[in-house]
Amino acid sequence: MVNEDKKGDFVMNILKKVIKIIGVMSVVFVTYILLQRPDIVSAAEQDVSGTQEIWFDSKHSITVDYVIRVTYGLDEGYSGWIIAMDPVDEYGIGSNTVNIEKFEYAGDAAYGSSGHLKYYIYAHERSNGYTGYIYFKVTCDEWGDLSSEVWFESNC
Repeated sequence: MVNEDKKGDFVMNILKKVIKIIGVMSVVFVTYILLQRPDIVSAAEQDVSGTQEIWFDSKHSITVDYVIRVTYGLDEGYSGWIIAMDPVDEYGIGSNTVNIEKFEYAGDAAYGSSGHLKYYIYAHERSNGYTGYIYFKVTCDEWGDLSSEVWFESNC
């Protein structure tokens, strides 16, 4: 009967040690995750630039040179999102086929992984007038890669 008690104590001691080791390992693992996770989510700022020719019709176009400073958040490998977009003074707009009378800021918006800047434009060529909005769109992917596009929407 004494041997059976010793065997029972021996098994209980081993079981307690195994549970203790698993507990310590769990605490170390959870601590590692909690300390490492904030490093994954970050914010960054980067300039996006380009040149785009926008056609009003088959004969009349404008050329837009732009630089946009983009602030974005990133959870690497999971998602990227636009926080803010600001035009940099190093942009321009010009044309050899129309006179540009107005080019003014009309609003902006950020929708998760993409953001837009919107500008009102009025241009004319003798008897033809062109009014509408030029949109600058910037998109951020889960790796922090930014892409941009520009387009015109007529309001006529």
